[in-house]
Amino acid sequence: MNSSQLKILLVDDDEDDFLLTKSMLSRVKDASYQLEWCESYDGAQDILTSKSFDVVLVDYRLGAHTGLDLLREIEPYCAAPFILLTGQGGREIDLEAMRAGASDYLVKSELTPYVLERAMRYGIERKRAEERLNHLALYDPLTGLANRALFRDRLTREFSRSDRFSRSMALLFLDLDHFKRANDTLGHEAGDLLLKNVAGRLTATARRIDTVARLGGDEFVIILAGLNAERNASTVAERILAPLAEPFEIALIA
Repeated sequence: MNSSQLKILLVDDDEDDFLLTKSMLSRVKDASYQLEWCESYDGAQDILTSKSFDVVLVDYRLGAHTGLDLLREIEPYCAAPFILLTGQGGREIDLEAMRAGASDYLVKSELTPYVLERAMRYGIERKRAEERLNHLALYDPLTGLANRALFRDRLTREFSRSDRFSRSMALLFLDLDHFKRANDTLGHEAGDLLLKNVAGRLTATARRIDTVARLGGDEFVIILAGLNAERNASTVAERILAPLAEPFEIALIA
């Protein structure tokens, strides 16, 4: 691993496991770690939708839920690799973890600083490789936003989450007035720069749990997720759209 500090979240309801993990990380050579601890499933959801981590270590048993439940729920909004910690190993848990998308699973009784560091290093490198491939298949090459395929996947997931947790969601569709005129008078290079700038303003104001996608041309859509009430949709939409009222300055290189 490189010498920069890595941010790690441990989701485990046992303080002894937190202290043990902290001790192991302190004994890893040539690496620095910032460890944050969360005791509950619900708390982990809130943290992972508001903060970024390099690795997530999660206990298999989290009260009425499992660490794999957390992985499935948070995967669309968290880029960090998940490493599952279990009381005992087994082929069934191994297969379940891999199918859910965990980068590895470790048996607590067999943990050593070397085993933990190796699993995290492997998880980070594997995640980076997956992200490179996913970016080609699921993201718009011009703006870097989610493309139509990823939008459909996120929308399906959000419908499921809304039903399960009885929370609201909303869709915000928008396109650019007179975009064709800009293309025709200034050229397609200027049009592309305008689309990139619009994408940048949308992502800068959208919440971490929202999905901003480009469907094609000058058509954009935003999935407003996890709303406590329907009236909150207009509040969030107004905040996202406000920056678009400001003028765009497009600098073309001669």
